[in-house]
Amino acid sequence: MTRDELIPGAHTSFLVPGERTLRLSNIFANDTIALTSSLKLAMGLKWEHNSYTGAEWMPDARLSWQVNPETTLWAAVSRAMRTPSRFDRDLYNTGLVGGGPNFQSEKLTAYEAGYRSQLSRNATLSVSFFYNVYDHLRTAELPFPLTIANLMEGKTYGVEAWATYEPLSWWRLKAGGMVMHEDLRLKPSSRSFFGIAAEGNDPSNQVSLRSEMNLANDVELDLAVRAVGSLPNPRVPAYASADARIGWNISERVQLSLSGFNLLDDHHPEFVASSPPRRDMRRTIYATARWSM
Repeated sequence: MTRDELIPGAHTSFLVPGERTLRLSNIFANDTIALTSSLKLAMGLKWEHNSYTGAEWMPDARLSWQVNPETTLWAAVSRAMRTPSRFDRDLYNTGLVGGGPNFQSEKLTAYEAGYRSQLSRNATLSVSFFYNVYDHLRTAELPFPLTIANLMEGKTYGVEAWATYEPLSWWRLKAGGMVMHEDLRLKPSSRSFFGIAAEGNDPSNQVSLRSEMNLANDVELDLAVRAVGSLPNPRVPAYASADARIGWNISERVQLSLSGFNLLDDHHPEFVASSPPRRDMRRTIYATARWSM
C-alpha cells in the first residue's frame, strides 16, 4: 500500500485528487517439469491486483533443452502488464490535459529463443532472439483537453548477444551487442496529439566491451567502452563513450578508487525530452574512499 500527497506549483500540471492511497497485491506460482533427462518445461503464473484495473493475470512458459553439458537451447513465451499509475489516470492541467479515467494496463506478449554455451574453459557465449507484441500503449488524444488513452500498438524484434573471455586468470573480457527493429502504429480511432514520435525513441543498435583486471598488490583496473546508435525522434546522434576505474584494496575494510565516466568527449546528448531543455552527459571524475566496520 502506498499513499501520496501532491501540492502543485504555479503553472504546472497536477494530480486530481491531490491525495490517493493505492493498493497492490500479488501471488506467484511456478513449477518445473522434467519431460526427459535433458528437456525441461518451466511454467509460472502471476496474479496481481491493483487499485485501478483490479485483477491482472501474467502467465509464463519456458522450455530448455540441454544438448550437451556445455550447450543449452531454450524458448519462452510470457505475458506482462504495466498497470496504470497516478500519472496515467489522474494527470490534469486546465485546458490542456484532462486525465485518463479509462486508461487500462499496457500489455506485452513476449516470444524468445536462445542459445547458451560454454565454448571452452575460459569462454562463454549467449545469443537470444526476441519478438515482442504490444497492445494498449499510452497515447494522448485530441481534442483539448487531451485524454490519456490506450490507442497505440506494435511490435519489436531483434537479437542480443553476450560473451565472456578470460585470457589470463586475472583478466576477464565481456562483450555484448543488440540489434532491434521497432514497428509501432496508432489504432484507427486514435487522434494522438504526439503521434508515434512520443513512443519508441530507442536506438536500433548498441555494442559494449568491458575489461576487468585484478592486478598485483590488490589493485583493480576496469575499462569499458560502448557505442550506441542514433535516436530517431527527437533526433539524437549516435555516440561512443568510455569509462575507467582503478581501485586499491588497502585492507579488508579500506578501499580507495578513482573513476572516470564519459571520457571520450567533454559532453554529449543521450536523450532529448519533448519539453525540458536538453541536458548532456558530461565527463565526470570521482574519487572514493570506503571503510567497512
